[in-house]
Amino acid sequence: MDDTQFVGSISSSVLLEFRGTQFPAPFIVANPGLFLELDWVHPARLTAVFLLHPSPH
Repeated sequence: MDDTQFVGSISSSVLLEFRGTQFPAPFIVANPGLFLELDWVHPARLTAVFLLHPSPH
């Protein structure tokens, strides 16, 4: 599975949780357009965050 397929296979609730670990809330609120696509997701960081701190989702 390549990075695009991997990111696409992650639920939106997990991606939202991940986004909250990577960006401060004021930045998210001020820049919602940056999060319309999934190019903000760094697959290696996503993997690392959830290997260290598995999500209940």
